[in-house]
Amino acid sequence: MSDGFHRVRIDILDGTVLAGPVRLRFLVTDDERASVQILALQQFHALRRRGVFGRSLHPPEPHAAHWIRQLRAFDAVESGASERVVAMTLFAGRFSDEGWRTGEKGVRSAARRLIATARRMVAGDYLKLLR
Repeated sequence: MSDGFHRVRIDILDGTVLAGPVRLRFLVTDDERASVQILALQQFHALRRRGVFGRSLHPPEPHAAHWIRQLRAFDAVESGASERVVAMTLFAGRFSDEGWRTGEKGVRSAARRLIATARRMVAGDYLKLLR
């Protein structure tokens, strides 16, 4: 079930949900995944009770803003933008034109790291996010 931003997945292990009312059983493992499984159960319970996804049980991804910056940097460089243009766009207000040449506040290094990380992600490192 999804509203386009949040989702709860239910796996049917036996039988069918098409035959009418069903009884749900949730198995929680006794390992490091237990807290994730319990959160999923809480999300499903809240959805069933209220009919909408609860914001407090679906916290925003803490790394999303950085991943978006990486994508923007990669798109810009692939379109022919220089490191300086990437930095001016993504780190606006953190350096001056003169500061770019002197390495003001590490913005030049930050832009290079961001571009390098973006290239690694596109080359396959994004798969590590799925683990």
